[in-house]
Amino acid sequence: MKQKKVSEHLFHQALQLQQHSKLDEAKALYEKILHREPNHCDALHLLGTIYNTLHQSDKALTLIHQAIHIKQHPVYYNSLGVILKAQGKIDQSIEALSKALSLDPKYTDAYYNLGITLQNRGENDEAIEAYTKALSLNPNYAEAYNNIGIALHNKGKINHAIEAFIKALSIHPQYAEAYYNLGNALKNQHKINHAITAYTKAIAINPQYVDAYNNLGVTLKAQGKIDEAIETYTKALSLNPHHAGVYNNFGAALKEQGKIDKAIEIYAKALSLNPQYADAYCNLGNALYDINKVNESIEAYTKALSLNPHHTGASWNQSLALLLSGDLTEGFKLYEYRWETEGGLEKFKRSFPQRLWLGEEDINGKTILIHSEQGLGDTLQFCRYLELLANQGVNIIFEVQKPLIRLLQDFKGVSTLVEKGSPLPAFDYHCPLLSLPLAFHTSLTSIPTQTPYISVDQSLLDSWKDKLGKRRALRVGLVWNGGFRANQPELWYANNRRNIPLELIVKLNRADVDFYSLQKGEPAESEFKRSCHELWSTDNLFNYMDDVEDFADTAGLISQLDLIIAVDTSTAHLAAAMGKPVWLLNRFDTCWRWMLHREDSPWYPTLTLFRQPSFGDWAGVIQRVRDRLDTLVLSQVKK
Repeated sequence: MKQKKVSEHLFHQALQLQQHSKLDEAKALYEKILHREPNHCDALHLLGTIYNTLHQSDKALTLIHQAIHIKQHPVYYNSLGVILKAQGKIDQSIEALSKALSLDPKYTDAYYNLGITLQNRGENDEAIEAYTKALSLNPNYAEAYNNIGIALHNKGKINHAIEAFIKALSIHPQYAEAYYNLGNALKNQHKINHAITAYTKAIAINPQYVDAYNNLGVTLKAQGKIDEAIETYTKALSLNPHHAGVYNNFGAALKEQGKIDKAIEIYAKALSLNPQYADAYCNLGNALYDINKVNESIEAYTKALSLNPHHTGASWNQSLALLLSGDLTEGFKLYEYRWETEGGLEKFKRSFPQRLWLGEEDINGKTILIHSEQGLGDTLQFCRYLELLANQGVNIIFEVQKPLIRLLQDFKGVSTLVEKGSPLPAFDYHCPLLSLPLAFHTSLTSIPTQTPYISVDQSLLDSWKDKLGKRRALRVGLVWNGGFRANQPELWYANNRRNIPLELIVKLNRADVDFYSLQKGEPAESEFKRSCHELWSTDNLFNYMDDVEDFADTAGLISQLDLIIAVDTSTAHLAAAMGKPVWLLNRFDTCWRWMLHREDSPWYPTLTLFRQPSFGDWAGVIQRVRDRLDTLVLSQVKK
């Protein structure tokens, strides 16, 4: 009896020490108790929980199994279930937690832990049911509301998830994890400012919250605040220098700044910490793609797909690398992954009850809807396929963006032209415009290259001929800015790099050449009106763009010009599709359609590429174009 009292006294001492996180001292006392009383169930159980905390789960399981062998107690089964889940033994964990609940049907924590385990297995509905049962027993169980929110988020029920996180925070206002999860849900809804507020509150409550810093950095980057994002990642890494996820996002921010070599180093660091990190391999491939190491980028994407065969981002980016390398056949096959990449082109995906046609069925005598996608330049480049399609005996409905309606109203092969957003006539099949190269098994040798395939109405030709008046010199059209696509933030990075400052484009000026601005879109158009008189010293620069209502007018103006010098824009595509000579001012990290190591284009016979020799070197490009223009003018004088 005396020995039992001593053991109980020691047990209470050990329990207090454990509650104050003095694990080594508590462990010593539990072991002393068990030396006296080997069958002391509570000592076996709590010593097991200490070993689990010390990451010695096998020892923990042995001790808890011993306790259960002596006494069937719901608390022991609950602890057993928690440890088994941590070991990844999900089925056994569920079995143990279910046993705990059979012994005590009102065991709140067991319901909660069962919910976590079911959620770990991807059974979100069953997990929500378990959490709801816990809440019926304890309506103030903030952690259960938080985890219901996570499960609802997993199910795509973002608004309900947000309600659950807010409920958790109403019960526990200092709940950092609930603020973090609320931030994730708000970020998913693209409510970036609100997400930043939630992450910031999580960090204020827990200044060591590395994941909150990491996701705060992601949201700051989404706002274009790259420097602030990098500061946030740096802070996160100061707290945990072994967090592969932070390194991965840090690399993406550096890439956004154009610091590609540094980004590659950072991705390599992420992969050294986690060699199974498919996302990091995909991002590494993107960085290698940007510096034209195409074969290495394809290797990185292949590695990402070997780790995660369902990594749609890697498949999509691999398609771009293959297209850039000239492998159009395989590239256009993988290009179909554009619909499955979050934050990319999936916003353009259309759903119809009619069947998708990708070239497999015979559709002679049928009606097909071809719907444009992405930018105006894409529509102008790929509408060339419609004549091939019409030759198969098919009736074509072509849906295009409003600015192209008048230009394409008599386009060869099209039965019905429809403005995007307008009601559609009946049809049997549909196909996105940029899937036509796949449908026609396009390779470098089979691109439809017949130009011009876009023509201008005679009345417009006459109108613009009268407007420009008598020709007095070589006429050159200029486009130096691609404009701002507010609805495509994924393109902002590339768009900024394709634009040339007005101060630089004026260096093309020659007094014996007439130049015509073809610049449309803000902010470049307004800047041109403000500054052109200061920057352009001669009277040979003309601007008729206020008279241009749509692309039909642009085409009419282009028809009166001899040469178009343009950055990679829809105007360049239009001029090339009209068969006009086009000198394309191309950024170093070129778009896939212009390929590598060539100055011509397999898409447009009259287009010549002038590509940056290195990132940002527009001065070198302008000098080469100026030299070529000098040569062209001299050759005309000699004639």
